[in-house]
Amino acid sequence: MGGSNVGGLMGTYGTLGTPASGNVPGGRVGAATWVDNSGNLWLFGGFGDDSTGKSGDLNDLWEYQL
Repeated sequence: MGGSNVGGLMGTYGTLGTPASGNVPGGRVGAATWVDNSGNLWLFGGFGDDSTGKSGDLNDLWEYQL
């Protein structure tokens, strides 16, 4: 797993739809998470900073594959 557990830290988003080990979600609060039938962790939304540093509700979806 990667990413910050501290709100206010921007993520590294890379290219949409292109997996890369350097991509990490920014710090956020109130995100939804779940594990699918294959054991992959999914993270959606929350409140935090987007890739430009603007704070607000996030609308991003991350998948961590096992």
